[in-house]
Amino acid sequence: MPGEGLLLNSMKHFFPIIREIIGLYRLPSVVEIGADKGETTMLLIYEKKKGNIGELIVIEPFPSERISAWSEGKEIDLRPTRSLEVLPRLPLKDVYIIDGDHNYYTVYHELKVIFGKNKTERKDIVIFCHDVCWPWDRRDMYYDPESIPVEHRHRYTTEMGVVLHDEGVVPGGFGGFPIAVRRGGPKNGVLTAIEDAISECDDYRFFKVEGIFGLGVIVPSWHRDFSKIEAVIAPFADNYLIRKLERNRVEIYLELLRVCHHVVKS
Repeated sequence: MPGEGLLLNSMKHFFPIIREIIGLYRLPSVVEIGADKGETTMLLIYEKKKGNIGELIVIEPFPSERISAWSEGKEIDLRPTRSLEVLPRLPLKDVYIIDGDHNYYTVYHELKVIFGKNKTERKDIVIFCHDVCWPWDRRDMYYDPESIPVEHRHRYTTEMGVVLHDEGVVPGGFGGFPIAVRRGGPKNGVLTAIEDAISECDDYRFFKVEGIFGLGVIVPSWHRDFSKIEAVIAPFADNYLIRKLERNRVEIYLELLRVCHHVVKS
């Protein structure tokens, strides 16, 4: 995609927030769902080497050579399969970093598994979720559409893209992967999945940082360090300046895509 290297889109940019909250635990167990290029994984490994993380599990069905090498070197506990196959068999951990498949079905069921396990344990967990803002907040994106049951899969396209002021899809927008052709409505998007999962258990609080496609932080209301976690996130959550900067950033990138699409067509 044109200008892809210019686009900040990694969970690693939120790591100062993640690291500070992880620091409230003593040797926490951490599960990273979706490692992609391993940028966040590398930071987690560094914290583990410093003695700030006890157990580091990485769930990535298509691990890169770098991630596979970390697994072979015992720096991570790699689970090379889909999250919904691993999580039900995995004991409850302290920290979850969810940045895998950005669609309602996957995220909703990931959270339901975690919440379900914690219903009886009442463990002081924290969950970080990426892509809780535009474009995947209210629109599904599928890395592998065939892995989503057909009855839970929206009609999608791989040829068109998305822009800010259109609920559908357009030529030359942000895309290049399978995306739902319509934004909004029931069971569509990452943020919708989070809201629905939380509404069904009512024991969790949700904080949203509206930059770099959005960081969501989910914390049980009973967490022993709830006030400390809230204090870490408060300067960034629902911050007007961050929201405006993100909007401007996305508008500039979409304009770049529009110009490039026009040049290619002409």
